[in-house]
Amino acid sequence: MTETDLIEHIRHLSRPRLLVRAARYAADDYSRSRDLKRILRGPVPLRPASALHKLVEQEQMLHEAKTIQHASYSAIRHVETLAALIGEHRLYAATHSQPQPSRPSLSLV
Repeated sequence: MTETDLIEHIRHLSRPRLLVRAARYAADDYSRSRDLKRILRGPVPLRPASALHKLVEQEQMLHEAKTIQHASYSAIRHVETLAALIGEHRLYAATHSQPQPSRPSLSLV
């Protein structure tokens, strides 16, 4: 998936309102250096686009687990992942000179 496709995918991502509200709230306290290694369970990618790719994949797996009501689903983990996704999207937008409204047009961020 190209960076453009990735950003479009994120812009059209739609999740339950309560989940998104919790993630937006958590994203305000998101710290890349503190949180990303734990959330991704591995090394921190240098570029926000690389982190976004991994976070989108992880979030998709969490969404699928939630949808099928799998016993391994964790709402806390889902909120953390979405918060990181929002934080990394904000960083990506800032480093790519994209105007960032206070509430982007995304369903998620």
